[in-house]
Amino acid sequence: MTGANSGIGLATAIALGRAGAEVVVNHVVGREAADDAVRRIEGYGVRAVAHEADVSDEAQVLAMFARMIEEFGRIDILVANAGLQSDAAFTDMTVEQWHKVVDMNLAPHGIRVNAVAPGAIRTPINRDAWQTPEAERDLLTLIPYRRVGDPQDIADAVVVLASDLMDYVVGTTIYIDDGMTFFPGFAEGG
Repeated sequence: MTGANSGIGLATAIALGRAGAEVVVNHVVGREAADDAVRRIEGYGVRAVAHEADVSDEAQVLAMFARMIEEFGRIDILVANAGLQSDAAFTDMTVEQWHKVVDMNLAPHGIRVNAVAPGAIRTPINRDAWQTPEAERDLLTLIPYRRVGDPQDIADAVVVLASDLMDYVVGTTIYIDDGMTFFPGFAEGG
């Protein structure tokens, strides 16, 4: 679980542990928060370890994968959650290139690849959008249900998506945004 020491990653790592998964709590900063997450996950009777790695550094990612195999023997679920918000146009990868990667490298091995697309979730990465009453009021005009999401909303979706209940779900994106993407103002950025 990358980026597992705060926000959506933390909630998802804990939810996976609660569901019975052994978890590697990846972090690049915030060692204390990662250690706390490990303790919380272990409270569900499963193993967890914290591992510091910058997922933008291939050598660190390879070392993290080696540790996962060393600690747990195999990788059943991989949640690529780490990220930062930097708005930019999506122009570097064609659909054909994406399909080639998925078809050639993953599908023949029984690996399911799906995505969860969070809407407005109450995390540190977008604190300015909800922290003050005025900002939250403005944000809620874009959310049909009139509620800012919580990290647990995303965590629950990831747990179900990673489970055998969704065994036949491959190559899809689940939008957890209370319909925000369908709201007229969203297309113009609010």
